[in-house]
Amino acid sequence: MAVLDLCRRGHFEAVTTRLILLEAEKNIREKLPREALLRFYRGLGTLPLTIQEPASGEDNDTYTDLIDEKDAHVLAAAVKSGSDWLLTLDRRHFMTPKLRRARLKVLIATPGEFLRQL
Repeated sequence: MAVLDLCRRGHFEAVTTRLILLEAEKNIREKLPREALLRFYRGLGTLPLTIQEPASGEDNDTYTDLIDEKDAHVLAAAVKSGSDWLLTLDRRHFMTPKLRRARLKVLIATPGEFLRQL
């Protein structure tokens, strides 16, 4: 929530795609109590959010050697948007040695790691 508060205050810009939002909603529905989904919707409602077009299949294919195909769209969208950071709680797929060595134009971190870097 602290990262989202920083975005609400204009310190950072939150950027995503509709596909990423739908994926987040699906995961919350499947894994967390109903209240979490309500918090998700409330949070989105108060967040100045840039929703960009999803990366093309060709853009996604660029990253399938670094990350599982189902997650390539997230990485491709972050790089394509020119974002400095990709924040995720998905350590298993995004915090891999292969991705850490990839010298991408976007830094990948958990929200907590990002806040510690500030």
